[in-house]
Amino acid sequence: PERIAKTGFRFQFPDLLPALDDLLS
Repeated sequence: PERIAKTGFRFQFPDLLPALDDLLS
């Protein structure tokens, strides 16, 4: 599930990818 969410967010919020990566890690 995390992988799918991370991929979805990556397309919708590419600028927030680093922040999301930090939160999801």
